Amino acid sequence: MAQSKEIKFAIWLPEKYNFDPSSPTVRLRRLNLRKPLRSLGILADIIYRYEDLCNFDHIMMTHFDKEIVDQCHILRKQGKKLYFDHSEHLWLPYQGEVFNLCDYIVCCSRKLAELTQVNLTSAFTKCIVIEDMAET
Repeated sequence: MAQSKEIKFAIWLPEKYNFDPSSPTVRLRRLNLRKPLRSLGILADIIYRYEDLCNFDHIMMTHFDKEIVDQCHILRKQGKKLYFDHSEHLWLPYQGEVFNLCDYIVCCSRKLAELTQVNLTSAFTKCIVIEDMAET
């Protein structure tokens, strides 16, 4: 009988952004993403340092800037699956570049997934939904 491989999943909260665990966006969305992932048998950990991502094949990002675009290119070359936690219908600098480097955009609602999918230019990026507490 073949052994199933445990999925190690990083939820990357880059330390340079000083994410505050008491912030509603962090507390209600980003930290709570671990629960549905773990219920699926996915070992999801919060990671703060880019250097610590080497142990993970699946990485969810939560922010975008020029440095993260460059890091996404490196992570893709390393064969990592990239995800982005998307909870607001905004389009800011570097957001589209990061989104189109990801395999999946994880949206907080079906409506946000619909609005986001039409703006993606990558043939492989797909939107999926993990609703947050506010949406349900």
